[in-house]
Amino acid sequence: MPVPFPRHARSVAATAALVLLLGASPGTAEAAPGFVPDAAGSRLGGADRFETAALTALDAFPEGARTVVLANGWRNVDALTGTYLAGLVDGPVLLTDRDVVPTATLAALHALGTEDVVVLGDENSVGPRALDQLSGEGFDVGDVLAGEDRYDTAAQVYESGPDDGETVYLARGDFPAGQVAADALAAGPFAYQGRAVLLTAADALPDVVAEALLDGQPRSVVFLGRGISQDVRDEVRDLLPNSYQETVGGRDRTETAALLARSGTTFTMGATSNVALANGYTVDALGAGVWAGRRKAPLLLTAGTGALGIGTESYLRDWGSAMTSGTVFGSVASVPDALAVRARELARGTAPELRPVTAVDVATGHLALGRYSPVGDDRDAYWVVDGEHVPYARFLAAARVGDAVLVRSNTPRWEGYTLTLVHRTPQDWTSGPVTPTASGFAVLDPETAVALRDVPAADLVPTAIYTVDGVAATRADFLADLSTGDTVVLGPGAVPSSYALTNGSLEGQVLDVTADSVLLDTRGGRFHLPRPTAQTQVSVDGARSTLSAFDRDLSVEDWIVDAATRQGRTTVLRNIPPKEVYGDFHSGTLLTQAPGPGEPSSAFLQVDLRDGGPPAVLEVPWDCDVQVNGRPSTAAAANTRLGYGVFVRLQRADAATGTRCGFAVS
Repeated sequence: MPVPFPRHARSVAATAALVLLLGASPGTAEAAPGFVPDAAGSRLGGADRFETAALTALDAFPEGARTVVLANGWRNVDALTGTYLAGLVDGPVLLTDRDVVPTATLAALHALGTEDVVVLGDENSVGPRALDQLSGEGFDVGDVLAGEDRYDTAAQVYESGPDDGETVYLARGDFPAGQVAADALAAGPFAYQGRAVLLTAADALPDVVAEALLDGQPRSVVFLGRGISQDVRDEVRDLLPNSYQETVGGRDRTETAALLARSGTTFTMGATSNVALANGYTVDALGAGVWAGRRKAPLLLTAGTGALGIGTESYLRDWGSAMTSGTVFGSVASVPDALAVRARELARGTAPELRPVTAVDVATGHLALGRYSPVGDDRDAYWVVDGEHVPYARFLAAARVGDAVLVRSNTPRWEGYTLTLVHRTPQDWTSGPVTPTASGFAVLDPETAVALRDVPAADLVPTAIYTVDGVAATRADFLADLSTGDTVVLGPGAVPSSYALTNGSLEGQVLDVTADSVLLDTRGGRFHLPRPTAQTQVSVDGARSTLSAFDRDLSVEDWIVDAATRQGRTTVLRNIPPKEVYGDFHSGTLLTQAPGPGEPSSAFLQVDLRDGGPPAVLEVPWDCDVQVNGRPSTAAAANTRLGYGVFVRLQRADAATGTRCGFAVS
C-alpha cells in the first residue's frame, strides 16, 4: 500500500493537453465573490463522469499528485470507499471503464504528474487491458485492492489505514450495480479526512466486515441513513461493546448529507467559505468528496435533477449568510442551472440572523450562543466589541444573556471567523416560542428555551391588536389560548401594540416525571409541560386512552406530543423502551437475595458513563437479570467480577413496552 509522497508539479505541456481536450481550464471552480453557485466559473462539469472526475481532480490538487486512486466509473458502490483511500495516499479519485482508460483520465494522470496508480476493485472493475494501458503510459500499477465482493473491498481499504482508527462509518452497500449508495457518498469529505467507510447489507452484517471491525476496534461507529436494521446495530454493539455508536440518518439522502455537514466534528461551525453541491444520484459527488475533504468543506446533495431536497434547502437557509462561494459538480444535465439558482436564492435571500447569548460565565470562560459554544482561545476566532477587536476575556466580560452575537466566516481562510457582540435590550426580541409564566409569558431562544424576554400579562392592554392563528381575537382569547410551544410575534416597543399567536405542538422525550409536570427534552430546549388533566384528550401508542392508563404508562424516555388550542388540549404518548446505560464501574455491590421488610430493594452502583454524560448512580433492582461475559449469571458471580474500570451495562425495566431489567458485566 503506498504512503503519501511529496507532490510533483504537473507539467505545462500535460496541463495544456488537458485544457485542449476538455475545453476548460484547471481551476474552473474559482467562484465569483459571495455564494453564487450559478455564476460562470462556479461549476466543475465535463461531458461525462470521467471528464468531471478529471476536472475535479485538477482543481483539488493544483500542485499535482504523485499517487492517484483509480476506480470503475460504473461500479459506483465499489468506488465509494475510494475517498478514504484517497486521503491515505493524499491524491484524487479518477474513473475508468473496465477495459479502456478514458482519454480524459489519462490526460489528468499526466497533468497531475502521477507516478503510482492504486487500483480499486477486481478485474471486473479494472481489467487487464486497462492495466496494460496504464503501464504503457508509464504509470506504476503496483497496488490493487480487490476483495471477493464490495464488502470485502471496503474492508481491505479500511485495513490499509492506521491501526488506531477513531471513527468508522457504516453504510448500506446492498444496491444493484450502477446505483449510488448516497449515505456513503455524503460522508466523502469525512472519509478523506481519515474516517473509513465500511459497507453492510440492510439486514445482515457481512462476516468480512465483522472481522474488520473486530480487528480495527474503532472507538466510534456511525451508522449512516435509516436503512440499517436493528439486528445489524445489535451485532455491532456486541462486537464493539466499548465503542460509542450513533446514527446519522435523515428522511432522504439530502437530509443525511446536511446532518453530516452540520455535525461540526470536522468543519468549523458546520459551514465554510466554499460549499460543494452535487447530484445525490450520480457518481459526480465521488470526486466532490475528495475536493471538499481537502478544503474541509461540507458536501450537499440534490434530490436528483428536479429539486435540492429538504436537507439541502434547510442547510442553505440556516448557513447561507456564512457562505462566500459555492461549487457545483457535474454538468447541467446532472445539476441543472435552475437548482444552482435556487441554492443561491435560499442562501442569500434573507439577512443573517443574530445568535442570542444564552449563557455567560466569566469565571469559567464559558459562553453559549443558543446550543453553540465558541472556543475562547481559538486562534482563528476574532472577537469584536463596539467595532474593536478584543481578547476573548474582554468580549466575555461585555456580554450578557439576551445580547446577540453575529458570527461570520472570514475569507479567504476557511478556518477564520469573526464574532461581533451586539448589545440588545429584552424589547429587541419580538418573536419566538413562548411559555406561560406566573406573571404572563416569556419569549424563548428556540434552541435552548432560555428566556430572552418576559412579558407581564398586565402589560397586554385591551386596545392592542390580538390575533390567534391569523384570526382576530380578544386579549382574553389570546391569554386563554397561549401555551408552551406556541409562537408569538410582538409589535415593537416596550409595551407592544400587537400580539400574534400561532398555536404549535410541543414534542420531545421525557426526562423526568413529577406530580405536576413532565420535563421534555425537545430540539428547542427543555420544557416543563403540565401533566394532562381530565379535560385533556390523551392517546397511548396510537390509540385513544384514559388518563389513568396514560399516567400508568408514562415513564422516562417515552415520547410526548402535546398541543393546546381553543378547541382543547391533546397529548399523545408513545412508549419507548429505556435506552441502555453503560460505562466504567466505580463502586457498589449488587443485592444477592430478596430484601426483607424495610430493606432497600435495589443496589446503587457508581459508574462513569461513556456516552458523554457525567458520572451517574445506576439503580439495579435485586431481581434484575444478570449476565457475565454475555452469559446468564447470578448477582453473586457478577460481584466477584466487578472492579474499578470494569465495563457494565444496565437496561432498565419498562412494563409498558415489556422490557425486563438487565445488568451485564463484561
